[in-house]
Amino acid sequence: MYEPTQIMVMRHVNKTYHTSVGKFPALKNINISIESGKLVSVLGKSGSGKSTLINLMAGIDHPSSGEVIINGSDIHKMSEGKIAVWRGKNLGIVFQFFQLLPTLSVLDNTMLPMDFCGTYRKTEREEIARNLLRTLEIEDLSESFPNSISAGHQQCAAIARALANDPPIILADEPTGNLDSKTGEMVINIFKKLVSSGKTIIMVTHDRKLANQAQRILLLRDGILINESLTNAFLELNEIILAKMDSKSETFEVNAGKSMFFSAKERSWFWILTRGAMTLSIEEKNIVTDALKTKLSAGDIIVNSDHVYKFTATEDCQILSIPLPEIISLSNIEIMQVEQVISRNLNTSGVNYATELA
Repeated sequence: MYEPTQIMVMRHVNKTYHTSVGKFPALKNINISIESGKLVSVLGKSGSGKSTLINLMAGIDHPSSGEVIINGSDIHKMSEGKIAVWRGKNLGIVFQFFQLLPTLSVLDNTMLPMDFCGTYRKTEREEIARNLLRTLEIEDLSESFPNSISAGHQQCAAIARALANDPPIILADEPTGNLDSKTGEMVINIFKKLVSSGKTIIMVTHDRKLANQAQRILLLRDGILINESLTNAFLELNEIILAKMDSKSETFEVNAGKSMFFSAKERSWFWILTRGAMTLSIEEKNIVTDALKTKLSAGDIIVNSDHVYKFTATEDCQILSIPLPEIISLSNIEIMQVEQVISRNLNTSGVNYATELA
């Protein structure tokens, strides 16, 4: 059975560009840990830092500070020559504009990474390339030139090229940006099949609907990575609201077996259980009512009310506390949008998403 491992870790990564008008911080204190065999989307608007992040992951650009560890190697400690060879063997890159060489056939484009890195015997390369094209259902186009085939087929050829050296990680920069919705869906389905076979795919996109098909969503705004649990809980909200909530949020730990209380006296609007499991009961007049006991798991939201809640951690837990709206400086409209999301999910049948014992 396939066992996931941490294939990529970014620790305290910062990237600052020095321009004629001064310093521009493109990424600020990025911390990411990604398991192998996952489809991860990097979501954000233009200028949010998505391309900078993917370039640091690929070793194309260097961080101003911090570490990028891939498969146990700190890639930015390698020389330029070594990192180019390392990239060819460990990463497959899929571009928005395909980047196929127009003077080479689809088959020859697919074999290029093998030739560059010297992987496989020369006699084996064509067969491996044809197998990849067959898997992507474009083997009949192997002798065609890129400009003579559709955009969807060009992207399939680009994916085949990215897979040529059997890399563990695929980086895809806006892979559906130039495709119609049907062809874009086909590309995502290809990615899902690759992930099920153990590949790790990190996909940059500005499309929230597309990002939502990934197993994890990393949301960037102005070079800052929004707390992932907050993003998952409120993905339908815009980045401005999420950034406001994230900027004043606090994280705390609760050890297994420990109990704590949550009441209207707290300066918190709601909590998100980001890791672990708890039981929750409601206390009235200093009597804990076990009949109302509820089990909570990672991702659940607890909304503050007039009741006193007692939490008991059944395993080590982490909680994200979001302060009251007036502390975050949300407008009335923004408060209403947040409350609508919470209310909608409280009333979603069959989804253990949020808890409010009021």
